[in-house]
Amino acid sequence: MTSKVSKKVIGFIQADVETTKGGIHPVLLKSKALGEEVLNGLHFMATNVNVELADTFDRFKNVLEYKGSHLKEIEIYEALRSINYPFMPSFYGSKIERKERFIFLC
Repeated sequence: MTSKVSKKVIGFIQADVETTKGGIHPVLLKSKALGEEVLNGLHFMATNVNVELADTFDRFKNVLEYKGSHLKEIEIYEALRSINYPFMPSFYGSKIERKERFIFLC
């Protein structure tokens, strides 16, 4: 959906990370779309369904759960890690790269 409004790489990427001690670990990188990009993608989809729907969506987009969703997801992972929640992938951290990408290592 966000590929219609953004050209950056979004999704999951398998990679191997080498530690400073020489160990190699397989990880899953998750590159997140910004909340604004998700909202733009949803608006694009709504315009293809109905003009009134798109207008309504545009009017209420600032109170939808997708606003800031890229930040919310990071906070959820960090909160679950802080309580040692056992039913989630290993979360090694996140990195903000030029305020465009939010990446999780699992």
